[in-house]
Amino acid sequence: MTLHFYRFAKIRFLRFALALHDRAFDRGLMFIDEAMSVRFREKIIRCEKKSPGLDWLLSYEGKRICMPRKFRPDSNCLAKHRS
Repeated sequence: MTLHFYRFAKIRFLRFALALHDRAFDRGLMFIDEAMSVRFREKIIRCEKKSPGLDWLLSYEGKRICMPRKFRPDSNCLAKHRS
């Protein structure tokens, strides 16, 4: 029974994490730079209202993304998103 709850909690956390990154990216708060590293806009980095979720999200600043073998990100679209 405990294992079931652990798996459920893990799945819920992963969904939350993906949704948080997705929303930050869609709102232009997060972007991928030319080196394929995660970057955040200054306004979110300097945000005075910090929370554990925001601190966790910002912990990805500067980390490189794992590139998929297929369906790689379009560098033109990422450049457009950065501007």
